Amino acid sequence: MFLPDNLDSLHTYAAKLGSHALRCEAWVAQKLVGLIAIYCNDHGTRTAFISNVSVLPDWYNRGIATQLLARAIEEARLAGMHEIRLEVDQDNASAIGLYCKAGFGKVSGTAQSIFMQRCIRI
Repeated sequence: MFLPDNLDSLHTYAAKLGSHALRCEAWVAQKLVGLIAIYCNDHGTRTAFISNVSVLPDWYNRGIATQLLARAIEEARLAGMHEIRLEVDQDNASAIGLYCKAGFGKVSGTAQSIFMQRCIRI
């Protein structure tokens, strides 16, 4: 997850997402409760990258992240991507479980992060 160190870096990150990433959003009664940002612009390797998965705490365990992830996978497929990659914190067991259920597998890691990927059937 991106943690900005100041307001300028948050604005820069938001602008980057707005111009280069696809966003899958979950809204309830005009309130944004979850989103996934996915880059589907590497047409050389046909690899998409999920850079952000966020759900408001009051909306945890309601299937929002699962539904958003399914939509992001479909968006990547429609964009012609053959696989999706992501990075997740080693200590985030719930996110790792979510990604495993969605067909992602670990490909490498560091002391802090696990890198996961999923093939997309075309």
